Amino acid sequence: DFGHKRIVLVEQTTQLITECKLCKKYLTETFTNIKVYDTICKVTEDRQKETATLAAQVELMLVLGSRDSSNTNKLYKIAKEIQPQTYFVENISELPLASITPATKLGITVGASTPDSLIEEAISKMEKIEERIEDFATLLAESESKNIKTGDKVCGKIVAVDEREIKVDLGSNYTGVIPATEATDDASAKLTELFNVGDEIVAIVTKTNDELGIANMSKKQADFRAAESKLSEAFDNATVIEGKIVDAIKGGVVMSVFSTKVFIPASQTGLPKGAELSTLVGTVQEAKITELPAGRGRRAVASISAVKREKRAAELQDFWAGLEVGQVFEGTVKSMTDYGVFVNIGPVDGMVHKTELSWKRFRVPADIVSVGDTLTVFIKEFNPETKRISLGCKTEETNPWNTFVNEYNVGDVVSVKIVGLKTYGAFAAIIDGVDGLIHISQIANKKIGNPAEVLHVGDVVDTKIVAIDTENRKVSLSISELLEPSVEDEEEVVAEETAAVEETVSEDAAPSDAE
Repeated sequence: DFGHKRIVLVEQTTQLITECKLCKKYLTETFTNIKVYDTICKVTEDRQKETATLAAQVELMLVLGSRDSSNTNKLYKIAKEIQPQTYFVENISELPLASITPATKLGITVGASTPDSLIEEAISKMEKIEERIEDFATLLAESESKNIKTGDKVCGKIVAVDEREIKVDLGSNYTGVIPATEATDDASAKLTELFNVGDEIVAIVTKTNDELGIANMSKKQADFRAAESKLSEAFDNATVIEGKIVDAIKGGVVMSVFSTKVFIPASQTGLPKGAELSTLVGTVQEAKITELPAGRGRRAVASISAVKREKRAAELQDFWAGLEVGQVFEGTVKSMTDYGVFVNIGPVDGMVHKTELSWKRFRVPADIVSVGDTLTVFIKEFNPETKRISLGCKTEETNPWNTFVNEYNVGDVVSVKIVGLKTYGAFAAIIDGVDGLIHISQIANKKIGNPAEVLHVGDVVDTKIVAIDTENRKVSLSISELLEPSVEDEEEVVAEETAAVEETVSEDAAPSDAE
């Protein structure tokens, strides 16, 4: 019970129009003090109406778009209620091509946010189906209007199929017969699994028998002619073809493309010399036709490497065009030298000099990294002409000195590890990347001639921070300030104090000039 309260109705922009109208009608009839903000998008409303109209006129409906889109889901719901044969297509692989025949009356609608790429791919697929339908209709008309003779390309509908042959209605006085050997190159394939009654099929007439009214035909020859035409077009235009590697033979591999076989020499497979060619069998590859001999039985030659070279060239061009100083990459260590490491950052390698590799103390790069390690690097400088890139790893954000000055102060007692010995003192690691110097005079509570008399590399000792030079990033440490004075030191102190007292007494006992 809203009583005298004022009611506001706001509609979601992608809500179903019919539901919105029902809600609006009910509320306006029930309450007199209601305010309606009609925010339904006009384009959305029109699209939903058009979808409903289209779905009522077709035999199969496609709705293209994302399942995460509210708008597209509404279109699918509308279409599905009107036409049960409605399919939601989120990617091109979901197109129900098997359900689309030449006689299918097809409708397509798309959501407002459907990517252009999906629409274009779907249109391309539909155009190919349309072309096939048109070709079929043309060939069927030609079959009916002229006498069939050897060498003709004809089209018909399959009326019977078994393991031995396919029978085809050509729409003329002849019944087409395609033996299994002329239907497919795959001797193990079953015709009943490859072909169905009612399918259209295109074949080449190989022999006619007027008395029996039979035309022997070959689908393989028709496929070869079609493949030859497509291969010729691909060769002339230097376009990329895609096919499946079906066999590895002496000297190369065989690719199946356009229902025919193409030979790819071992040197053009993209594999290293001596590599096992059989690893490519079963894979789908892109290639370019490099040779196209005339005549049936003379196999076309293609190259996978040519496509890879072009892709790499394009990739390199894009890479160098987009490169900037400071750009960050996750790279992989490919090789090492004593002066640095080479890191792969995509299509190229860059070099990190040892001075730019780490804030930690190390002798050679192999002390801290290995081939295969992942490193976060950034571009220090590059030269597109010489194809050289200088990389860095060290940044101020990772500088351990900043951590040290934020956490430690003069007077702090720290446990350190001895990492180096010199005649004038010992170097000790306070934290990774920050060392301090223990001067020889600060190592023991007695005089020593060499730090090695007391300390060894690897020793862990307690020290006191006695000085921090922020400007030069140096730290002075002391062990002796944490030690008790030695007996010699105490005796020396007593001797000094006794000498001072005797000197004072002597001065007091001496007569003054006044006296």
